[in-house]
Amino acid sequence: MGHCEYERLFKNYSTFAGGLWCDKDRTEGLEGELMTFTIPGSIRSKKNSKQIIKAKGRHIPISSKAYHQWEQDAWKELRPQIPSLNFPLSHQIHIKATFYYKGPRPDLHGAMESLADCLQHIIINDDRQVESWDGTRMVHDKDNPRTEFEVRQYE
Repeated sequence: MGHCEYERLFKNYSTFAGGLWCDKDRTEGLEGELMTFTIPGSIRSKKNSKQIIKAKGRHIPISSKAYHQWEQDAWKELRPQIPSLNFPLSHQIHIKATFYYKGPRPDLHGAMESLADCLQHIIINDDRQVESWDGTRMVHDKDNPRTEFEVRQYE
């Protein structure tokens, strides 16, 4: 069953996998529009905070509890900021992010990967839609760690 069928079943704003389902044609009219979002707290790197579990005699790396908690908190913060009838976006996008971190400087690539994965199913359908991260940077802010980012259609 596709996401459109889920929406018909659950009416306007059904949630699934942390995201908001919507019809494909609802992204029309957003071309070129700049959208800004803020997630409070220091970002957690998905790739640098793996934990190893043993399953069926094999060791498997999975994302840490800290990353999963950050992702859940981020979804809670993002949902009220999203005009739900127009998301998730289906076109290619550009993201410009500023990661304000509190402690040791996180890996920039890891922070971008964590943010892109977090945005799946809530702002975008797939992190492969991100074509550009131009202008993305890290800033130390021990008093107010957060992630501020802008999303616009990639041209």
